[in-house]
Amino acid sequence: VSRLASRIGKERIRAAAMLLLTLRGIPFIYYGDEIGMENGIIPPDSGEHSPGKPSKRIPIFNFGRDAERTPMQWDDSAYSGFSTHEPWLNLITDYKAVNVKNQQDDPQSLLNLYRTLIHFRNNSKTLQKGSYVPVNSKSRDILMFMREYEGEKLLVIINYGGKQIETDLPSEVEIICNSSLDKKTGERLTGRKITLRPNEGYLLKILES
Repeated sequence: VSRLASRIGKERIRAAAMLLLTLRGIPFIYYGDEIGMENGIIPPDSGEHSPGKPSKRIPIFNFGRDAERTPMQWDDSAYSGFSTHEPWLNLITDYKAVNVKNQQDDPQSLLNLYRTLIHFRNNSKTLQKGSYVPVNSKSRDILMFMREYEGEKLLVIINYGGKQIETDLPSEVEIICNSSLDKKTGERLTGRKITLRPNEGYLLKILES
């Protein structure tokens, strides 16, 4: 299965991260998705077991998994900090821009979105154990659901469309975080409405029913 950036597009990977880490069940993050790595382009003479040998492929479908197994991009040094020697699988060409070092100190980076969502999930019984309750929206581009546990209610709203959308809220809410990480935690939204930018998601705390 392709990395998220290649499968659904770079513009949607933040929304996908918010969905993954707020749904019920165990979240699985494939390495590289947390910094937005794409699939690599693997030359036919590159191999997964030793240099010069063709990568193993599934004969029926004629594809292999090497494109999703390119080295983790830690920094912009030679071989992206993965190794001091040339790895068996080649690096993705954008590794000097898309790497952990570039994102770790950027408060609004994709890496820090994953860190933020993981932190909230690890410290929230509601996200870990809460029920899942779908919430209707007037827009087909909006996914909205509630997580509830022992009286606490969290609301997740994601705009999967390419346009800005204003939608109704079921109650007064407080921002926990948004997918762009440019909204203040604890900010209260009044008026029971919220405006979401294209491919933007929010994790909100419900203050009243």
